[in-house]
Amino acid sequence: MKRFARIQESVWSAVQTLASKQLVPAGIYERIKNYTLTGKINFIVLAAAVPMFLLLSLLFLFLYIQLKGQLDATLIQKKIATKNAFNYYERTTLVYAKMLAENPYVKKELLAETINVGPILRVCNQVQSSVYLNRITVHDRKGSVVVHSHNTSDFGANEISRPEIANALKKGENTPLLAYENGQLILQNTVPVYFEGETVGAITAGYVLNDSFARSISELTQAGVFFVLNGKIIASSFADYANAGNRQDYDELNNTWSVTRTVYTTENNKKRSLSLDLRYLPVVTERVSPEIHQAGIAVAIQPPFSRVALYALIWGSFAFSLAVVLFGILLALKIGHNIANYAASISTAMTDYAEGDLNQRMSRLANDELGRVAAGFNHLASELQKKIAEIQEANENLEQKVVVRTKDLNRALADITSLKEIQEGDYLLTDLLIRPLSGHAYGVGRLQAEIFIEQKKKYNFKGKTGDIGGDYCLLSSLQFEDSDGEWLFFFNGDAMGKSTQGASGALICGVTLHSIFSRNSKRSRIPTKPGQYLSMVYHELNHIFSLFDSSMLMSAACGLIHAQTGTMYYFNCEHPWSVLLRDGKATFIENELTMRKLGMPMQAERLLVRRMQLNPGDTLVLGSDGRDDIEIAAQIDSDETRFLEIVERSGGKLAEIVKIIDSYGRRTDDLSLMRIQVN
Repeated sequence: MKRFARIQESVWSAVQTLASKQLVPAGIYERIKNYTLTGKINFIVLAAAVPMFLLLSLLFLFLYIQLKGQLDATLIQKKIATKNAFNYYERTTLVYAKMLAENPYVKKELLAETINVGPILRVCNQVQSSVYLNRITVHDRKGSVVVHSHNTSDFGANEISRPEIANALKKGENTPLLAYENGQLILQNTVPVYFEGETVGAITAGYVLNDSFARSISELTQAGVFFVLNGKIIASSFADYANAGNRQDYDELNNTWSVTRTVYTTENNKKRSLSLDLRYLPVVTERVSPEIHQAGIAVAIQPPFSRVALYALIWGSFAFSLAVVLFGILLALKIGHNIANYAASISTAMTDYAEGDLNQRMSRLANDELGRVAAGFNHLASELQKKIAEIQEANENLEQKVVVRTKDLNRALADITSLKEIQEGDYLLTDLLIRPLSGHAYGVGRLQAEIFIEQKKKYNFKGKTGDIGGDYCLLSSLQFEDSDGEWLFFFNGDAMGKSTQGASGALICGVTLHSIFSRNSKRSRIPTKPGQYLSMVYHELNHIFSLFDSSMLMSAACGLIHAQTGTMYYFNCEHPWSVLLRDGKATFIENELTMRKLGMPMQAERLLVRRMQLNPGDTLVLGSDGRDDIEIAAQIDSDETRFLEIVERSGGKLAEIVKIIDSYGRRTDDLSLMRIQVN
């Protein structure tokens, strides 16, 4: 989430920076500023439409190029596959011709003075039937035809003048080539026949490039195959095709044609055809016949849709999209002009009203933002007209109304002053009641105690000033029958609430404590142990505050310290932790919250009276939460550990503690401090 917030902040900063910059020349910017609202709307619409039109054009052009390129790429792949298949069959003619040249029956007959054609023909028929060769011709060492597998009656002719036969018999070379016989192209390979290093004949093996051979290549390449001779298609892998045989321009390398293949014929003798894309591939095999000027293979594939359909789809979609954009522009201009005219009528009505026609109103109200502006103008005009009438009426009776209004204000001011004086008197009375119940500097044996109290609420009643609040401190000296010497009783509390409410809690606490002390006024010693007495004090205080049903609570730190030994019993009811200053180091004497405020329900069962030992030189510092609640840099800082540092710096002296607290910031609550030092 933090990373997202940083990205959002960066983007917003960039947008603000971009918005603050002037992106157009100053002259154009000033000219646009002077446009009417209609002109600005036209400018906005056209400024948005032109990039949209360019983007749309580029998108459709890219789509067209991608689709066309995909079709061309498929054709190129099929051309490569077809070329590889053709080369494969060309190599097989060499393999089969060499296999026949190594056949012992063929060699035996070629070595004989009188050649028996029967064994050679049987071998040729076996090979031809097993590997689908169309042509096998065997020549003797003189170049005479021994056998034609495809025409057994044609033999005896001397063909030593043919280049491939001469190369085989005289040079011992293999010769692949294309031949032309009886209107057919033949892919063949001629090899010599050796016996003990002597050439005894030649064998030619080949395929007729007819429809059957085209289908065999088509099965390997999964594409349609056409054989092209001198620009005309002479064989095809398809049984039926049209619009192809009479053309004379199928020898161009990078041109793409469409041919039609008949798929089926209906009962009404109507043909259903498919359109195929056709691409020409030249055959590089050497040509031996003068009739062969150009020979090649045309590869055909069926596109997912015809090129005509592709062009119609792309450019039709572009035209439709362009029409939609133009319609959107016209619609935006129409709506913009309506908005501008409506805004102009509002402007005219406001101008007429400002010039004094107070009855001017908008009669036609729309349901959009401008309609709400017009309705607001009508309401404002009506209210202003009413106020103007009231002002005119008031001007006529102004003097009388001023007198009446002045009397009302004086009466209200007198009431407020009277209430304020009564409240200040209540504050003084409450302060006078609490003051005799509060403690002051006190000394018992080796113990010296002093108190600082400054309440937040100040008052001034008939020249008498003071303050009231919920902080309360009390010191007293007690003796117990079970213990020799005197004990110092100390109490530091903070009643809930501000001013009167807090002071009421402090008054209740003071009256209760003095009532407890008065029970032993006739006795010099209290007949119980210090810890038990402290427990009794707690239970009575908690009982009194519980009577208010949690509407009056008080935090407190209370204890007893033996004046001679320094033994201390104490309890803490959710009061700020007390601080012990020993050897210049300040530490809290509590480390956890064990008791809730006085008056909390179910609090009585959780009393915990602690015992600890104070040594000579020790200083115990108690204080209310006003010592921690300090306003620093317009924020309340309640760092409790800061008080330890303050006590150490002040040496435990209350005046220094108050001075340091005020140096940090402004106090936000009542402040009471108590210092007990063991001499």
